[in-house]
Amino acid sequence: MTPPKVMNSTQQLASENEQLRQEIEALYAAAEAREQQLLAATHAMDEILLEMETQRNTLKRKNKQLLELNAYIRSINDAMNSMLVVVGVDGLVTQTNRVFTEDLGWADEELPDIHIDSLFPHSMLTNLSNTTADTQESKVVSTITQSGHLELEMPLIRCNGELTHAVYLVKGEQFYSHQGKLQGILLTATDISELRQREVALKQSEIALQKAKAEADAANQAKGDFLANMSHEIRTPLNAIIGFTKLCLHSNLSTKQRGYLNTVDVASHSLSHLINDVLDLSKIEAGKLTMENVPFNLHQVLSNVRHVMWFDVSKRGLTFDLLVDEDVNPLLKGDPLRLQQVLVNVVGNAIKFTDHGSVSVTVKNKDTDDIDKESDNPTRPQSLQFQITDTGIGMTAPQLDRLFNKYHQADPSTTRRFGGTGLGLSISEKLVNLMNGDIQIQSIYGEGTQVTFYACFESVSDSGQTDVPLPQPSDYTELPNVNELSGARVLVVDDNAINREMIKELLLSLGMWVEQASSGQQALEAIESHPYSVILMDLSMTNMDGIETTQALRKLDLGKKVPVIALSANTSENILETCLNAGMNDYLPKPIDFQRLIQVIANHMTKPETSTTNQQEIVEQVFQPEHALQRLGFNYTVYNKMLKRFIDQTDQRLQTLQEAHDSRDLAVQKHIFHELKGITATLGADKLSMLCGSLEAKCQSVSVDEETLFEVVSAYLDLTKELTEYLKTHS
Repeated sequence: MTPPKVMNSTQQLASENEQLRQEIEALYAAAEAREQQLLAATHAMDEILLEMETQRNTLKRKNKQLLELNAYIRSINDAMNSMLVVVGVDGLVTQTNRVFTEDLGWADEELPDIHIDSLFPHSMLTNLSNTTADTQESKVVSTITQSGHLELEMPLIRCNGELTHAVYLVKGEQFYSHQGKLQGILLTATDISELRQREVALKQSEIALQKAKAEADAANQAKGDFLANMSHEIRTPLNAIIGFTKLCLHSNLSTKQRGYLNTVDVASHSLSHLINDVLDLSKIEAGKLTMENVPFNLHQVLSNVRHVMWFDVSKRGLTFDLLVDEDVNPLLKGDPLRLQQVLVNVVGNAIKFTDHGSVSVTVKNKDTDDIDKESDNPTRPQSLQFQITDTGIGMTAPQLDRLFNKYHQADPSTTRRFGGTGLGLSISEKLVNLMNGDIQIQSIYGEGTQVTFYACFESVSDSGQTDVPLPQPSDYTELPNVNELSGARVLVVDDNAINREMIKELLLSLGMWVEQASSGQQALEAIESHPYSVILMDLSMTNMDGIETTQALRKLDLGKKVPVIALSANTSENILETCLNAGMNDYLPKPIDFQRLIQVIANHMTKPETSTTNQQEIVEQVFQPEHALQRLGFNYTVYNKMLKRFIDQTDQRLQTLQEAHDSRDLAVQKHIFHELKGITATLGADKLSMLCGSLEAKCQSVSVDEETLFEVVSAYLDLTKELTEYLKTHS
């Protein structure tokens, strides 16, 4: 039996051993845990090292890409034709390109020492703003940071301190980091020397071109003036040749003499036509030929063509037919004179090259299906087809190809046989083109020719025109009735003795009394001594010309109402208006056409008797444009210009009337009413003209009172109202 002490000791020892064993197991467990931790840490370290290696490789790759990108950007910068300069906020240059190095001579290693201001000329730096207190701060950087932009033209300073010969366009902008912080400025400088030289050269070229254009315009003007002057100088003797030839042909002549004079007559008229053709061609080529746009009657134009052509048709024994389709509206708006000129040229050629047979003119609508006959529009486009057919000599295909060339005819023998210059068709083609049309010719040699041309006009449904029937050949066999001219006293005013004698002989053959004056002053002296039925006034005279003479004679008692007909070789477009404004009644161009001269004189001298009732009707009518247009030869353009000018001067004339009334000056009032009487009579305003005439006579002794002034002003305003309404439908 074990004693209790031993039992206790054994139990105690076993307990301690168990405790020790537990501690040892705990140590083994802690060591194993520490080993696991160490292994985990080692594994983590390996992963970290691997990640670091991966990042290092990525960084190497990115650095390589960055280097490649920098090299790429550098190559792009070096490929630029402009300087590129990167500047820090301190003004020091940090980066440049190839052009900077080549143009300014700086080396790459010198860049850190370059201040941007050192590249700018001193005069340019003084113009740049610098509001900072720091005098060391870059003016260039300061200017750009304040204004946000810089743009200058200037030379730059090279590395040796000298200015470049080249001029640069320098532009500057700011650039920032991705965080919005200012990093510096970016400058570009482009060599614009060649551009500026080109601009200078271009400017010099423009100046030279303008000078050349001015010289060309002056040459054209000189050419026009020369042609006009030569026309006048040629027409003056030609007028005498034609006139005296006509006189001689009316006298007793032998057969041989009459043949000679007929040749002279034909040649002189051919020369006259040549002058007209040359002037027209010159105007067309200079772009100075303007087309009228006035109402006219197509039948009247065709009547004029038959009138002009009838003698040649009769002489050749040809049949001449005018045919107009019923669908054609004869009331048109366009240029009747140019249309007539084309028809006369083409029909004249047809007659000239036709020895036997016929010549016909047919007019019809170009597109009959497109015409709206029911349209309420007072004006609508109308394209007409004019077809001139003859049974003449015809032409070959090669002759047709060069027909519209200037100065060319079918062949040289044509010119020798038939005469002419070859200008007629060339001018006709250009005139037809100006009328928005074209011209075509078909011909068979030995059988005849057909000329077709188209022209565009406005068809007028209600223009106040009266339709004119197509004329018959018998309408032109005799001169107009001139019985009333016998015994009339005529004054011929011309400084050319040949012209005076020629006109004198022509008028003496009609039984008229003719007196002559070689100057304007002689004409005024003659008018003060004798009353005349009509005065023929040359415009171009030395000392006092026809305009001045007419204005002076209108102030004389015997010269106030006498008809004055202007004679001139000047055929400019505004000559008629000039003559009418000067107080003349009509105008005739030189060389003078004998029949036309008789007609004009008869128109101004033979006036039908007017009954008291008819006179009262005229007075009651404020405005009668038909009478005025007849005196103007139905030149609507000139007439409308006169009406517009009269309306525009309303305020001025009414003020003048009021001032004349307030002044009580009889001479002033008489002059104003005399002037207004003539102007309104020219316009066809007979009512106001008669009123002014009576007041002019009244002002011999009595001043115009308030009531009379009111009557004149009212009549004036009524007239302007009528004129305004008239222009609305006739412009």
